[in-house]
Amino acid sequence: MHNLIITIKVITVNKSTLLFAVLALSAVPLITSAQGAPPFAGKKAMTCEEALIQAPKDDAELTPLAKGLADASVKLKKSPKDANVKKAYVDSAFKYGDALMHLPQGKLTPPVQYRAALALFRKALAVDPKHKGSLAEKKAIDDIYSGMPGGIPK
Repeated sequence: MHNLIITIKVITVNKSTLLFAVLALSAVPLITSAQGAPPFAGKKAMTCEEALIQAPKDDAELTPLAKGLADASVKLKKSPKDANVKKAYVDSAFKYGDALMHLPQGKLTPPVQYRAALALFRKALAVDPKHKGSLAEKKAIDDIYSGMPGGIPK
């Protein structure tokens, strides 16, 4: 908590001087709190699954990949032991995650982009723990996040 003492001496009071003083006073708490607390202090970290929900649903590149994964997921639930169905699911999850990971800058914020991709690589690895592409991409993301405050996202 910051203690702040402000002395304002207004010799001539008119509308513009008073408005300036009110605006200056209203900005002070924002400045002091921004200096005293880390960004996003007190906010819960976004999970990978929450980020995946935020992935664009109307993107021309991502929409068919999301639909392909949804279709593969339905088939996997119906036939969880079928090797071809498993392979199709893993391939769909990997392709969608890879596309998210390599989106042009600005389509998504990096936390959403990489967390969503990580969620998809984890889905692929849950079905095929030895999938080389998903292992490599997951490791790349994990390596980046392990050096950041907060560590690897859940």
